[in-house]
Amino acid sequence: MIHREDDRYYLEEGSPTRLKQDSEYSAISRINGVDVLEYLERQSLADSFQDPDSLYNALLFGPYNNFLLPTFYPGAETVIDFVNGTTQIYPIVAFVRENLTDIGSANDIYEKFCIPPDESEEATSSSRKASVLAPRLTRRVLESQQNPFPNEYDPSGAIQGFWGGDISDQVAILGIYGFSPDTDETESFFQETLRNILQQSTQNGTDKLIIDLRGNGGGTVFLALDTLVQLFPDTTPDTSSNLRASAAMSALIQSSSTNTTLAQDQNTTTDLDETEVLGEYNNSLFAWQLILKPDGSLFKDIDDYYGPYSFGPGHFTAKFQQNYTNNDRNILDPSKFDMTIANPEARRPFAPENMVILTDGTCASACSILVENLKNKFGIMSITIGGRAQYTPMQTVGGVKGSRLFPAAFFDEVTPLYNNMVQEDESLADPIFDSWTTLASRRFKDLRVNGMNAFRIGDPTNTPIHFIYEASDCRIWWTPEMLVDQTVLWNRVAEIAFDRPHGSIMSSEWCVSGSTGDPTSISGGLKRGEIGPQTPPKEVFPRYAGWIINGTITTDEELPEHDSYGPGTISDGSSSSSSGQPTDSAALQDFRDYCSEYTGDAWLIVLMCAAVN
Repeated sequence: MIHREDDRYYLEEGSPTRLKQDSEYSAISRINGVDVLEYLERQSLADSFQDPDSLYNALLFGPYNNFLLPTFYPGAETVIDFVNGTTQIYPIVAFVRENLTDIGSANDIYEKFCIPPDESEEATSSSRKASVLAPRLTRRVLESQQNPFPNEYDPSGAIQGFWGGDISDQVAILGIYGFSPDTDETESFFQETLRNILQQSTQNGTDKLIIDLRGNGGGTVFLALDTLVQLFPDTTPDTSSNLRASAAMSALIQSSSTNTTLAQDQNTTTDLDETEVLGEYNNSLFAWQLILKPDGSLFKDIDDYYGPYSFGPGHFTAKFQQNYTNNDRNILDPSKFDMTIANPEARRPFAPENMVILTDGTCASACSILVENLKNKFGIMSITIGGRAQYTPMQTVGGVKGSRLFPAAFFDEVTPLYNNMVQEDESLADPIFDSWTTLASRRFKDLRVNGMNAFRIGDPTNTPIHFIYEASDCRIWWTPEMLVDQTVLWNRVAEIAFDRPHGSIMSSEWCVSGSTGDPTSISGGLKRGEIGPQTPPKEVFPRYAGWIINGTITTDEELPEHDSYGPGTISDGSSSSSSGQPTDSAALQDFRDYCSEYTGDAWLIVLMCAAVN
C-alpha cells in the first residue's frame, strides 16, 4: 500500500525520523484519477533507469525521490484520493536554486547565467578533476540524526561503516552510496575510510559483510575497482570494454594518441606549453599507449587498438581496459589518489561466502562494475529491496551498465577534432556527421550518454552486460520500520544471507515469492563467465506505455493501454494502440495562441513564448 510520508512518520527538522504508532491514516487509492500503483509505474518511465523496478524505487523514499522532484513538469496540481474517501489537492510549486537577486529581465538572466567566466578565472590545470569526462557527482548528506550513526565515514558521506550496537553479531555493514568525490583529495579520503572500516570492523570480531549499495549511481571507476582490491587484496582488477568505431571516434583516438606521445616527451624543466597541456588533457582511454588489452598485454599501435573490428551488427574498437595499476597516469599533474596495488600474499578481510550485496536496483555505472566483479569473479550473492507490487525477480543493477558516461560537453570537444581530421583528409569524412550539431544537447543541464560497452570477462557471446538480464538471489519488501532504522533492514538481510547452508538458494520466508532461484543468479546456478538464459518472466518488463509529458493532468481516458510486455512508445492516448504520434495538449496550444497575440515586454512571458514557439 502507498501512503503519504508525513502520515506515517514524524518529520521534524533536526530530529530523527520516527514512525507514528497511534495516528489515524489512510492509504492512497488514486492519483489524478488513476489507480495509484498504475500511476506511479507510468510516471516512473520518465526516468533513465533501464529496469522497471528500479524506476519505481526511484520515485519513492530515498536519495532520488523523483515523485517529489520530477524531471518533467507534471501539471499545475496533483490530486490524491485516499481509501477513506477524502481528497487532497496539492499545487505544483517550482523553486530555483540560483540566487536571483537583481534579476529583472531576460538580459539579466543571460548576463548572469549564460556568459562563461573569463579564462583567467578558471584553473588551467588539466588534471583528472577537470576532465570533460568527469561523471556527475553523487552525494548522500550525512545528518546527525541518521539511525544508526556510522562508526566510520568519509567527509562526503559517500562511504560509511557500521558494526556493533543492535546490528547482528559478527556482521559489519559497508555502505557505499556513490563513487563520486569532488576532488583527488576526497578520493583519498574515501580510500582511507574504506581501509579503516575493513580494519576496525574485523578487529571488533565481525566476519560477515553486507555491502549496501542503495542509491549508488556510480562515479569514478578507479574508486570502484580500488574498493574491489581492498575487499580482495590478492586480486588485480581487470575489465573489458570497447567503443563504437566512427569517423569522430577515429579522430579523437588519433588526436589523443598524438598528444600523449608529445606529452610523454615533455621537458620537465620548462613551464607547461600548449602541447603538454593538451597531452595531459587527453591522457585517457582514447590513447592507445595508455591502455591495456583485457589480458593485461599492450597494444602494438593505434591500428591494433582502433581496428575497427566487427562485433554483431556494428564496428568497434578492440576490447580494452585502462591501466588501473599505473599510478603515474597523470603526467603533468599527478593525482593525490593512488590505486591500491594487489598483493598475491595478502589476506582477505572477509571470505566471499560471508559477503552479500544489498541494492534497491538504482546501482549504475561504476557501481555496476563493482557488482559485476563481485558476482562474476567471487560468486557473491545479492538481495534487492522494493520495486513494483508483484511477485517476480528483480535485477540487482537497474541503471546503466556501461563503463563510461560521456557528458554533453564531451561532444563539443570531439567536433573540432573531427573537423580538423576531415580538412586534412576528406576521404575520412563520414556522411553521418554531415549535419552534426550539439544544439539539442545544450537544452539540458545534465545530459549524459553511455558511450562505452562493458563485457563480462569469459562470456563467449560477446554481449554487452547492459543488455543482459540479471536477477538478484532474493527480493524483499520494505517495512515501515526499515525507513527509520536501517538496522532493521540490515538484520533482515543478514538473516536471509547468512542463516542458511553455503551455496543454497535463498529460501527464506522473507524473500518475495517467485524472486529466488532465477538461472541468471548465483544461487540459481550461474557460473563464472556465463550470462544465463535470457528468458526472464514477461512480468518483469513494463506493464504500461508512458504518456506524453506536456503538463496536462493525466486521467484514465487519456492513458493508452499497453497490450504487450516490453518498452512502450509515446501515444496521445486517443486509442488503445501505442503507436500514435505526439500531440500538443490543449493547454499548450492555448498558450501558443496567447503568445501569437502578445505584444508586451514582460521578460518572463517573452522568454516562455520563445521557448514554446
